[in-house]
Amino acid sequence: MPNYAELDENNVVIRVLTFADSDTPATVGLAGRWQISLEDTPAGFGYTFRETHPEFPNGAFIRTQPWPSWTLNETTLVWESPVAAPPDTGINYFWNEENGSWDLEPPEEEAE
Repeated sequence: MPNYAELDENNVVIRVLTFADSDTPATVGLAGRWQISLEDTPAGFGYTFRETHPEFPNGAFIRTQPWPSWTLNETTLVWESPVAAPPDTGINYFWNEENGSWDLEPPEEEAE
């Protein structure tokens, strides 16, 4: 069952709907600008659709910028932090925008 994203005038996703395989937004009577959401770059509310890109011949949906300091990698269309994330070792980190660093998540408090 394909997902379709409705785009506003700036190519920003304003809603995502799932249709039966035989349907499209047009066949069920929906007006507007719609783009099918592909598995390699799925659509989400607030994402931006880039129509042309050498790595994504059918276009790509770009997630919203997670933090002001992060920059978009124009090759992969993925947001990158200014400091590389720690390796995945099972320890949880979170991005600290104020300090510009990856910090350890505080331990969960035990319920009494």
